[in-house]
This record gives sequence, C-alpha cells and structure tokens, in this order.
Amino acid sequence: MFKRIITFILLLIMVAVPAVNLWASVPFSTYTFTYFGEPVGSPHAYVPTLVVELDLSEPGDMDICADGNVFIADAGNNRVLKLSYDFEIMGEIVYFTNPDGYEDSFNRPQGLFIHPDGRLFVADTSNRRIVVFDEEFNCIHIIGEPESPVLPPGFAFEPFKIAVDFADRVYVVALTTNQGVIEMTMDGEFRNFIGARRVHANVLSLFWRMVQTDEQRARDLQFVPTEFNNIAVDSRGFLYVTTNAIEWHLINYGQFSRTDDGQHMPIQRLSPSGSDTLVRNSFFPPSGDIFARHTLVSSIVDIALGDNGVYSVLCQLRGKIFTYDSEGALLYAFGGLGVQKGLSQRPVALVYRGTDILLLDGHTGRLTVFERTSYGYLLHEAIDAFAERRFTDSFELWGQVLQENNNLDIAYIGMGQALLFSGEYQEAMRYFRIGNNNYFYSMAFFFYRQEFISNNFLWLLPLIIAIFVLLRMASKAIKKVNNSEKWRHTLVGELCYSFHVIFHPFDGFYDIRHEKRGSLKAAMIILTLAGVVFVFQRYAQGFIFMDYRVEWLNPITLFLNLVVPVAMWCLANWCLTTLMDGEGGMKHIFTAAGYAVLPIVLMILPATIISNFITLDESFILTAFSVLAYGWMGILMFFGMLVTHNYTLPKNILACSLTVVGMAVLLFLGLLSVDVLGRILMFASNIYREMNFRIL
Repeated sequence: MFKRIITFILLLIMVAVPAVNLWASVPFSTYTFTYFGEPVGSPHAYVPTLVVELDLSEPGDMDICADGNVFIADAGNNRVLKLSYDFEIMGEIVYFTNPDGYEDSFNRPQGLFIHPDGRLFVADTSNRRIVVFDEEFNCIHIIGEPESPVLPPGFAFEPFKIAVDFADRVYVVALTTNQGVIEMTMDGEFRNFIGARRVHANVLSLFWRMVQTDEQRARDLQFVPTEFNNIAVDSRGFLYVTTNAIEWHLINYGQFSRTDDGQHMPIQRLSPSGSDTLVRNSFFPPSGDIFARHTLVSSIVDIALGDNGVYSVLCQLRGKIFTYDSEGALLYAFGGLGVQKGLSQRPVALVYRGTDILLLDGHTGRLTVFERTSYGYLLHEAIDAFAERRFTDSFELWGQVLQENNNLDIAYIGMGQALLFSGEYQEAMRYFRIGNNNYFYSMAFFFYRQEFISNNFLWLLPLIIAIFVLLRMASKAIKKVNNSEKWRHTLVGELCYSFHVIFHPFDGFYDIRHEKRGSLKAAMIILTLAGVVFVFQRYAQGFIFMDYRVEWLNPITLFLNLVVPVAMWCLANWCLTTLMDGEGGMKHIFTAAGYAVLPIVLMILPATIISNFITLDESFILTAFSVLAYGWMGILMFFGMLVTHNYTLPKNILACSLTVVGMAVLLFLGLLSVDVLGRILMFASNIYREMNFRIL
C-alpha cells in the first residue's frame, strides 16, 4: 500500500513539473477586456519560441516576402538586411548601382515594403527618395521627391513608411508631413493627400490667439492634424494607418463613449478616397489598453495584417501586441517590456509570417518569433468558420474555445451569431446577453419579436385592447374623484387632483395654494413614487439599453439622485423668493414641486417597461419619453413657482434662473463642508493616534 502511494505521488510530480516549466517559460500574461473594461486572463494564444540576436543599429522596419524570407531596414547601419526562413543572413544591400549606372547607397532607411510580385521598396529617408529593387537586389527604379502646385511651400519629402497596392499606387508616410498619407504614382507624380484628420481647436485657445500679437502667434504652435507613424495595405487596396500623436484625453473619451468614429482613434482603415472604414462594433474601439492613465495610453507604432480581417497592433510603450478581428473585437493581448525571452525593450516592427508573429526590438536588435498555440489555432478556426459562413462548425468551435477560456465574451457572441444566422433567435439572444453584446441581441430580438407576434397575435390583440380599456376606466375614476365633494379634502382626492394639475397648471396650482386641493403629504407621496420609479428604471431597463451591472447599483443613491435636486430647488427658491417678495413659504414651494414631478412617474415607468420590448433602432421612443418627462416637469416647476409666489412672467423667469444658480452655490457649499469636515476628522484622528503613541 505504501509503495502504491509513493508511486502515485511520483506520477503526479512527473505530470505537474513539465506544465510548470511550460508556463514559467512565458514571461507575460495574455488577457482580454470585458464589456466594462476589466482585464481578464486568457490562455496564451502565442508563445515565444525563438529569439534571433542580430547586429543591428536602430532598425526601423521589417517585412516578409512570399517565401518567408525576412527583410529588415537597418537605419543605423544604412543597409537592408535579408534573412532566410531559418533567420540565417542571406545578404544585405549597402551599396547598389542606380538606374543611371552610378554606385549609390542608403542614408538612414527607415521603412520598407515587399510587393506580392517580389519587388522591394525601401524608404531611403534622409536621401528623400524611395528605392525599388527586384528579387535579385538590382535597383530598377528610384521614386524621387514629388512635385505639384498643390504641395505647400517648403514641402520636404522624407519618406518614413511606405506601402504599395495592387495597382502600383504608392502610399507614403513622411516625417515632415502632417496632411495625411501621400499618394504617388510609380513615376513620382503626386496624386493626393489621404486621411488628413480634422483639427478641433478649443474655445480658450482660439480666444488666446485672438489677443496675441503677430510675433506671439508666429512663435506659438500651429493647429495641425495628427501625424501617422505607420501604414499597411490589404489585398483590396485599403490602407491601415496608425498614430501615437493623439492626446490622451481624446483617446480615453473615445473609449468611454465606445465611439465608432475614428477621428481621435490611433487606428484607421482608409479607403482609396480617404474615408475611415475601420469597423468598431465591439465593446471598445481598437486602441490598445482600455482606460489607462493619461501618461500611459497605448503608443501604437505598427500594424500587421492577418487572414479574414484579423490584424495586430504594436504598443511601444508597454511592448504589448493587441490582436483584433474584423469587427474590432479584441481577441487577445500579450507581450511586455523586459530582457527575458518573449519580451522587448523598444519594439518597433511587427509582421505576420503565416501564423507566426515576428517582433523586432529597435534597442537590442533582437528578432522574436511568437508561435500560435493550440488555443490560438482553435480561436482562429472559429473566426474562419464564421467568415466562411460555416455556422454549424463555427458554433461547435466557439463552444470548444469556451471550454478553454470561459471569460472570452466574443466566444459567446460568436456562438450567438452562428445561431442568429441559423434562425435560432431566442437561443442566440441568450448567448448575446451572456456576451454583453446589445447590438446583435437587438438584431436577434427583432426577428424573435416578429416570430412571437406572428404566432401569438390572436391573444396579444385582446390584451392590448384590455390595457387601453383599463387606462380609460382609471381616467374616468380619477375624474370622478376630482369632481366629487366627498373626496375633495381626503388624501385620495389630493393625489387624484395631481392629474388635473399637470394638464391645467394655472388652475391646478392656484387651487392647491388657495383652495386646499393639495397637501404636503400628497406632494411627499408623489415625490417618493418618482424616486422609486427612478430606481425601478435602472433595475428593470431592457438589456439592450443597460450599459452597467445591476450589482453596481445602490438603490438609496439612485433614489436620492432625484429627491435631493428637488429639495435643493425648494431650498434655493425659498431663500431667493424671500428676498424677492415671494408669497409662498417653504411648505407651499415644496408642495408645488412635489406635484410637478408627477410626469416622471407617468412617463419613465411605461418607458422602462417598453424598453424591454423595443430594439436599438427604436431607441428614439425612450428618448421621446425622457424628453417629455423632464420637459413637462420643468414647465410645471416654472408655472408652480409663478402661481405660488404670484409673480409676473419676467420676474418668475429671473427667480427661476437665480434658483438654478442658488442650487449650484448650495452644491458647492455642501461639497466644501464635506471636505472641511473630513479634514477636521482626519486632524482629530491624527491627534488621537499621536497621543496614544506618546502615552505608550
């Protein structure tokens, strides 16, 4: 028995040790982001398998030819290096014979591009030209500085990165150009600037420039578009461009707002006309790390294109590689800074070679090869199956992905998409809900709703009629109570009279003030109901319109979000109208305000219920309800104060405007009081700890 136990323990150790060594050999973590921007761990999609030490000086770019050979622009050594498939040095271009028959050389070449037909294009940066070679390293063409009357005065052509499409259109990112990507012909004829970003100067900057002298303006920075820093072209001629010159707050705003506009995003996909066509249908726009500090936003410096719309971008600041699918969903992020195998110190270039990813370090000159893991292959097989419309295979493959990584939201979305296009709408909705994708959930819900209505129309119609009948009966009952002397001064009558007030504010508020048709108790009940509805809205809103987690909500805070502003309005209005000869006291002001919030109950409650039965395209219905609710409430507040204080219209406008200012002052004083109180308590706590310390 003892021998069996020892044997079992030894077997466990033999199985466990290789696994430990395997994971220990990967010095970085792989992760994705949830819908709420939280990084979650993921199995490794790529692991480093080889590091090639090369004698390079300030390498700037790298590309792969059809047979897998690697070309590197070695700017510091003024050469282009060629490596074999096994990363052995096959040759280099240092000197060459130009088409005029003279010996020539490079001057800090920082970019290169290999055409599918084998031609090598080198951005000879400091020589201000592009040099073209054939497969035998023979210089066959030189593209010089373009000339055109539309180019700005003093234009200097310093090509930094280049790409060439199937029609031999040459696209250049130049160091000194901030008007977009330069489009040229093979003969060096300037065609156009593509993708220049619009400039938005803030009001303060514009005002400051107005009061500056001419000399100050000349010394001041100009408002110029953001410069691109890299470029790639796909098989259809679309350009992928990157930049790391966008201000941090613009990137963060784009992430928070989940924008699909690439104006302030570091990655764009430009059509030949210059329009941004990058798809941003995922949780966040492709931009690297999410919600990073402003000093640490991702610095995107290169982009590599894979199959079926998949692309990877390189963050130089953190050494991370972010890979996205054609919808802009993050598949995985990996890598990091350091000296260990798989890390880099200043990554500058990224390229696909088959399924492998090659990373070039500009500081050490090391070339790292990342090999796709079984998990990575499975993930890409699922993407390929969906792209090829093999929905059954896609569903099964995404299911296998989830067995490896159940934190991957896009796997649930992928399964939902497969079910959606197979016509299984209700089941698709379930997966989209788990994957937090309201766009596809809305699409599946639209078809499911059509199907449900078609199958249940016979009992849905009587239900709708019954609801309208009940509403009509309730309206008649309320009107009957309002016209009855018996209920006039009861709580029920005072509550029912609120429906008369919201439709006839002049008569209604007058009767509340002078005829005792309302009461403070009824106003407090209505305000409480409005607060409850405010809470109900956040908890019961349809999934399509819910961009938060229910467990994050605090019902007390939500309730106070409505009640406190109303109370502040009443307090500020009372303070001001006391000085402006207002006839209403605090009780009258609060009563009028309480009755004025009834539209919140009448509009937000049905809007919340309706939100569970409409799609994204019908969201204007909710907007209409919200605008009507708050606009109606604002009008009632205004007329309530007008009647309560017996003001003229101009005087009431002034009083209400000053009330809003007073609310701002009250808010400031409240925050200041909390801050001062906190400091006093901290001071007292420090004194108490100091006294205890001295006593001890």
